[in-house]
Amino acid sequence: MTMITRSQLHLVATTPSRRYNSPPFPTPDELNQAILQLHYNFGKMGIVGRIYIASEGINAQLSCSINNLKELREYYGLEPKTYNLSNLPKHLTPEEWHNALSIAKENKDSITLIDMRNHYESEIGYFESSIRPDVDTFRDSVKIMNKICKGKENEEIFMYCTAGAILLSNGFKSVNVLKGGITAYGRFVSSNPSIKSLYKGRNFTFDKRLGEPITNDIVSQCHTCGEPCDTHTNCRNKTCNLLFIQCQECKIHLNRTCGSKFCLTVVNSWDEKFGKPPNGAFDEVKPGGLPCVYDHIHRTRPKLVIERLGGNVANIPVEKVDEILEKISSGKIPGK
Repeated sequence: MTMITRSQLHLVATTPSRRYNSPPFPTPDELNQAILQLHYNFGKMGIVGRIYIASEGINAQLSCSINNLKELREYYGLEPKTYNLSNLPKHLTPEEWHNALSIAKENKDSITLIDMRNHYESEIGYFESSIRPDVDTFRDSVKIMNKICKGKENEEIFMYCTAGAILLSNGFKSVNVLKGGITAYGRFVSSNPSIKSLYKGRNFTFDKRLGEPITNDIVSQCHTCGEPCDTHTNCRNKTCNLLFIQCQECKIHLNRTCGSKFCLTVVNSWDEKFGKPPNGAFDEVKPGGLPCVYDHIHRTRPKLVIERLGGNVANIPVEKVDEILEKISSGKIPGK
């Protein structure tokens, strides 16, 4: 049975449709009802995968039999001509990918190689000569991709981390993607020590590791002090939760925070009340019931937040700090 894979169908969730332009679910009951309805409808179509629901919107990564594709399109209200998901790009094995890029490098050929990830992913690692758009969402990546590839319909295009089907649906002749992604390429390189990796640095991962090493190259800097570093972390203060790069020395010095006065005050007060965690312990300060003070864009862009980088933390009201401290000291926020 032919399947449309998760990476190919990822674009369905990012394509504007009436379902994704609807207002947020106003109550938990309505959200739960919507989830149950999705489970039921997708189950009938034999679809499996994951759906993420957040204040910024809905993201789905699905696998669907090509025989049920028409039904899925009708369910989402997508026009059949929007994207032809049966137009599959050429999936190069890590070895084929490496050889193709190596030949282009040796011949000094100009190729179009696009990194389709978000800015914080490509900051710590990337393929040599790749174009790395400064974007926050996959939707933004697609817009930039279309601009980059305009007029190159008859040229070979290389890209990693999804979107190949979109170009093929718009008249492009040769689109190559990396089968298995960066992780598979890393395994290929590690099992062939004589091969020099064309990928430099780490591969960002969406789990507690926040990254895996592909090579020992460090291509990024600590956002706190500027020293070479490629380790992402989240600010220990969950009402900040900033995603940023921080070296071990700064992590210790700043109590695993981003270093803002807001976060240092909250975290230090928390430790005074409930005790500091043992060295190396993964302990988060979670003032109950208080939402993150940053939107998605600020939360993943340290340059907008960290003062050393020119950021401005003044958008956090003083009363917010006082409110949190009052709740911690009064015991209204439970400890450990």
